[in-house]
Amino acid sequence: MAVKVTRPSAPNRVQVPADCVNALAVGAADSPDTPWLRASYSSVGPGRSPGLIKPDLVAFGGSTARPFLVLRTKDAPKIEPTGGTSFAAPSALRMGTGVRAHLGASLSPLAIRALLVHCAEAADIPHTEIGWGRLAQHLGDLVVCADDTVRVVYQGTVTASKYIRAPIPVPDVPFEGMVNVKATLCYATDIDPHHPATTRGPVSSDLPAQQERVQGR
Repeated sequence: MAVKVTRPSAPNRVQVPADCVNALAVGAADSPDTPWLRASYSSVGPGRSPGLIKPDLVAFGGSTARPFLVLRTKDAPKIEPTGGTSFAAPSALRMGTGVRAHLGASLSPLAIRALLVHCAEAADIPHTEIGWGRLAQHLGDLVVCADDTVRVVYQGTVTASKYIRAPIPVPDVPFEGMVNVKATLCYATDIDPHHPATTRGPVSSDLPAQQERVQGR
């Protein structure tokens, strides 16, 4: 599920349902180009534990300087400038469905979500404003790797206190220099069906984050 994140005036914290730990919360960026910032109307985090990083990411939603252009069909059809997270969230959903169409049913919705987050464009902006970054601009940025990059998706089920080995493939031939390793872990959290906006049991700050990114060299 993708939900939008809008609250134009203070207090502008992310609210239900955008703080749902198992939903992809999408904020808005003010431009599809560089430089870019969080759109002024887009809500900020943090979310509730264990989904502290909210929004999860941002996508272009339009701004006064760079509006989002839509086709207006009422009366005479014409291009109309507008803006809002109501346009950013469908853009993220469209990109996710594009991944599914390109790679097929082998990827679960959770794996596609991890891929969207993993490939988000980072920026020197607090996580509370843009989450993990701005949504990739093109489908190829998600499903095609650069010549010096390999992207591996692991998915499955693991029970509490257990672990799964995830081997990292490397070339058979020797190579020199540093290797950057980045991992995005995305997993679903149990919820109380009677209170779907909360996690099951007491909400505690020591619960694991529902989505994490790890980098190393």
